[in-house]
Amino acid sequence: MAMTIVICVYARTRFVAFHQWKDAPEDAKYLQSSHRHEFHVEAAVLVTKSDREVEFHHLKRDLDLAIKEEYRSNSVDKPIEASCERIAMTIATMLRENDYDVKYVDVSEDGECGGRVEYN
Repeated sequence: MAMTIVICVYARTRFVAFHQWKDAPEDAKYLQSSHRHEFHVEAAVLVTKSDREVEFHHLKRDLDLAIKEEYRSNSVDKPIEASCERIAMTIATMLRENDYDVKYVDVSEDGECGGRVEYN
């Protein structure tokens, strides 16, 4: 049986932002108000060689730029109204527009719970 090898490089970063979930259930009603998180982000991109085909320092730079671009107007009065999964999808789309072959983007709140978008 042939084995398929998938090679990725990844970059991690963090950013602080305000967030809210207007449709939070009653037992998590506190999430309906704007609140602060440190979002942890990891993005992996596919490569075909094991010799730094994509420089991961460049990936991190572009990941940070995408986040800054998309969430620059964030404030307590203008919180992010998207789930971790939706934030991950937005970041993945921006990286793909910059010609990265995205394998996945993972976004968590405070490094604890989050969501991932993965491409096959």
